[in-house]
Amino acid sequence: MFIEKLTVGDMGSNCYITADKETKDAVIIDPGGSVDDILDCIHKNDLEVKYIVNTHGHIDHIKGNEEIIDRTCAELLIHQKDARFLEDGKLNLSESLVRRSIVSPTADKLLKDDSKIKFGNFSLKVIHTPGHTEGSISLLGENNLFSGDTLFFRGVGRTDFPTGSRGELDKSLAKLSKLDSKIKVYPGHGPSGNLEDVKENNPYI
Repeated sequence: MFIEKLTVGDMGSNCYITADKETKDAVIIDPGGSVDDILDCIHKNDLEVKYIVNTHGHIDHIKGNEEIIDRTCAELLIHQKDARFLEDGKLNLSESLVRRSIVSPTADKLLKDDSKIKFGNFSLKVIHTPGHTEGSISLLGENNLFSGDTLFFRGVGRTDFPTGSRGELDKSLAKLSKLDSKIKVYPGHGPSGNLEDVKENNPYI
């Protein structure tokens, strides 16, 4: 499984491109900005974007959706409980963070726990991990976990935004902590690391 990490947008969120290098099918996870850089990586590796997946509906993870959809044939996927964030500047925080309402196209497919996102010979399993938002998800593929803003290397996502819940986040962290410790965690912000190292450095898990 090919994985490329890019730090994008004004808030320094992590966007990931994962692909099957044999079939060239690719998935873009959380295109929060810097669209030209994202598409340069796609073109440099001769990939075809099959899906855009948002791990949740905040502006720093969805800002590039529209432009990438316009420039590729990608379908947009998000958890069913965060779908309304795409079209609501208050929920997606654009009104508070950038002082104007920024919206995204609506999703082509709505995800739920245990949904599978297939691309080439690989797939990503959806793990519903609410807490940061009610529709936050993590994505598990091979030995890789894309954890969005649920789990960082040394911290977790805030729960004081709309639909956030510390109680739900604690349950989600407990769920992720049961995964194989050798899995590599790719968070929505900050550095990556094996789950074993995350457990040693993160007081929340």
